[in-house]
Amino acid sequence: MSKASKSYDDKLLDADKFLDDVFRPVFPYIQFESKSIFGGVIPPNNFKGKILKYKLFDKTQYSLEKTDRLLHFTSLQGFDAILDSGYLRLSSIENLSDNLELSFALENVKTKLKIPIDETEIQNIKQNVFCLSSCLYNNDTIRDPFMWEMYSKGGSGAAIVFEVENIKYDILLGKVQYGSKKLSIINDLLERLELYGKKNDNFLPNNLYEMMSDIFCFHKANKFNRENEIRLLVGDSKPSVYDKHNNLFIEEVINSNNQVRYIYKLLLKERLEDWFHKKYPDRNDITLEELQNELPKIKIKEIIVGYNVKEPYTIIQYLYEKKQKLKMDFDIKFMNSELEIRN
Repeated sequence: MSKASKSYDDKLLDADKFLDDVFRPVFPYIQFESKSIFGGVIPPNNFKGKILKYKLFDKTQYSLEKTDRLLHFTSLQGFDAILDSGYLRLSSIENLSDNLELSFALENVKTKLKIPIDETEIQNIKQNVFCLSSCLYNNDTIRDPFMWEMYSKGGSGAAIVFEVENIKYDILLGKVQYGSKKLSIINDLLERLELYGKKNDNFLPNNLYEMMSDIFCFHKANKFNRENEIRLLVGDSKPSVYDKHNNLFIEEVINSNNQVRYIYKLLLKERLEDWFHKKYPDRNDITLEELQNELPKIKIKEIIVGYNVKEPYTIIQYLYEKKQKLKMDFDIKFMNSELEIRN
């Protein structure tokens, strides 16, 4: 084995050691999805890593129980569009209303480590991460007027109760952490990172912000803590802000602010076959069976019509007829002004 080859292999092992020493004390199931070393320096002085989403949050403060049902508040028009399209829209981080999305935690790391990052790199990271906001389905959240007023058109919308099926390697589900105090988990990680660098000739990832971007997305300012948000993340890997996504499930749309932004389509379980045949009848690079076996899917369990809907029984009848037409199976319920749920 040549000196260069041995040095390369040894440094890849050092990348694993970096993960063990810096991240694993907090994220016990963390793994690299990929890692690589470029350049002609011998021995190499840095590496590029990508963290696998699968099981990243297991046994951490971000983790959920596997059986948890989730709740997504929306308008009735939004829910109708979801049924028609056959998918839930995940917005790119760039498209979310909070201008501190991802940056809340990233800027904390940037300040402490003083590692520069170009604004276009941050923008591209935000274009590569897609998010669905939800919360746990329980007696408190479904009856919380704050959530209905803020996210369901003042109670005149609906709440979707759903489960995520077939969670595999490219999806991350977890609890959002609120406020500066919750950044302590990242600050402790940074202390270990600096110590590791000092002991190992500063052999560190050259894409640290990108590598940590999924974790950053689960930290928000304390003013949002009432939401108790559960996030579902999906990612992509276009190289730069100047490139377009080349992904079957990602497309550009015009948002409510008249901006062109990316969305990701997370398919409904019972609409997958219909969606595939309607949208991609001539594709030969992916089959229906592959979609069914490999993709994460949304299974809608219930729809709860809000307490401020003017004609609730007309809406319930409309939704009943629509689910029959689409051959879907979910319960339809109504919440009254006393916050009681009725069939």
